[in-house]
Amino acid sequence: MAMSSSSSSSSSEPVGCHATLHVSAVTRNADGYLISITVTEAECLPVELFVFQRRPLEGGVSRDEFRHVASLADIEEYTVAAPRPGAVCYRLAKVDLVFRSISLLFYSLRELKRDVCLLVESASANLVLAESTVEIT
Repeated sequence: MAMSSSSSSSSSEPVGCHATLHVSAVTRNADGYLISITVTEAECLPVELFVFQRRPLEGGVSRDEFRHVASLADIEEYTVAAPRPGAVCYRLAKVDLVFRSISLLFYSLRELKRDVCLLVESASANLVLAESTVEIT
């Protein structure tokens, strides 16, 4: 199942920001319902839209947890694939999530898509601002 998020502008030329998410088949395991979501393409945005946080555990190991869909500031600040030295957050293009119920899974999927749509709208607005010219007389 693919979900596409896009935004258009009120100007005469459309702004081409969009992101396409691929949702793998939902599988049932001992912990609940597992779903994988991957950003397969994005225009004027990187595909790495999911923010993870690396948490240290006892014994020198760490655990990476999904935190949220990136904001434009997150895209500028966080590195891809692993946190830079001294930081704890980074971005990936794929997230695996487990839900206790199928209704919670569908609710969370709608919320995630909403967050991606908001990011696309923000990127589109920034693109319009970057392309506009200001004349001071």
